[in-house]
Amino acid sequence: MSFKRPTAPSRFDPALGASGDVTQALHTRAEVYLGGLGWVPADPADALKLADAGAPDTLQQEVNAYLLGSAEANWIAY
Repeated sequence: MSFKRPTAPSRFDPALGASGDVTQALHTRAEVYLGGLGWVPADPADALKLADAGAPDTLQQEVNAYLLGSAEANWIAY
């Protein structure tokens, strides 16, 4: 797991990136180990955040597909 802070807006939705005061914004990203692939990023929290906000199903599906095996580059790890 790595801790991250947003540094730029999300390409998907403002709720998934930097906007306003981000000095207290922290996010934990998970990785899962898949045989033959190694450690793969997975971010179920951002997918759930969109669902809770009532985002359209098409956006939720796009974000779900992208965030399983990838991560947006708008966060910095520390």
